Amino acid sequence: MERSLRRVAVGYRVLATVWLVTLAVTRLITSTEDQRLSIVVLTTTVAIAWTVFTVSVNATRPHLLRSWGFLAADAVISVGTYFSAIPAGTADFAGGYPIGAVVFMVYGSSTIAALVVTAALIGVAVVGLFARSAASAATVVTQVFFFGFVWVAAAWIVRVMRTSEELRKRIGSELATARAEQVRAEERSEIAAVLHDSVLQTLSLVQRRADDPSEVRALARAQERDLRSQLFGSQSRAVGFADTIKAMAAEVEDRHRVTVDVVTVGDADMDEHLEALVGASREAVVNAAKHSGVGVVSVYAEIGDREAAVFVRDRGVGFVASETHEGAGIRESVIGRMNRHGGEAVINSSPEHGTEVEIRMPRGAA
Repeated sequence: MERSLRRVAVGYRVLATVWLVTLAVTRLITSTEDQRLSIVVLTTTVAIAWTVFTVSVNATRPHLLRSWGFLAADAVISVGTYFSAIPAGTADFAGGYPIGAVVFMVYGSSTIAALVVTAALIGVAVVGLFARSAASAATVVTQVFFFGFVWVAAAWIVRVMRTSEELRKRIGSELATARAEQVRAEERSEIAAVLHDSVLQTLSLVQRRADDPSEVRALARAQERDLRSQLFGSQSRAVGFADTIKAMAAEVEDRHRVTVDVVTVGDADMDEHLEALVGASREAVVNAAKHSGVGVVSVYAEIGDREAAVFVRDRGVGFVASETHEGAGIRESVIGRMNRHGGEAVINSSPEHGTEVEIRMPRGAA
């Protein structure tokens, strides 16, 4: 925002200088008095030199445009330029050049400093009117209104721009906070899904097999390896989608004593979206192993250039979602997980035909 305000101030100064040069050329062409011509030439030369210096400072050391030294010099040159119209013998020679001092004061200092410069310009204008015997109530009021309006307009514009910048920053901060909260919520959901898929399932198995110490130890060791892999990663983890699906099926077989028939078509390196797909597939297989009442679960996995899909099927007892809690466990671990990663999951189940879970993930989903 400060850069935009600076560009406005410098840009106005350049345009005002171009207009001053135009007026000077007109005065030089139409005037024949040498003294007045020299005043016009000197004033124009100083204005051009100061404008070139201002543009140079803006390009190399823009912070100087807000220093008191620059602002004071700019005010003196602007007032002097306007005052030179009196001996030059014309009221319109300076054009709008002095107004740039008001704009710079509002940008670089404060509206009070700009008001002081405005008062000085009004004073010079009134002196010029009396020097040319052109002073009247109407002309004096016009000059006061003209420079006063410029001061008010410049102050209002700067205030609006700075207020808008503060609002933009506040909104940006609020959006960043909301995004951080969303990320934390997603992380909590992922952790909850991991705990549900692994730790809670293992604890359930431990309760069922508490009378078999060797089985409990085996489950605990397997769960420890799995949790370490989830939290810290594993160098031995399969990098291919097909191998990861097969490893997942083998793990479920070991833990739940069921047969998982796996068919894979195609392969690809794993990424976070395929990891989510495998995690959802694992939960679907685990639920089939626990609740279907059959000893065989079928898994068909296919991956192509545009989509990866996994179908988990059992011919067990099935369920009706509206009449049982069986679907509640996989609603978050399967459907919720896929939704968070840009995929989808559909669960079809009935007591007569068993359960089929269809899980799809677009390649490169965000």
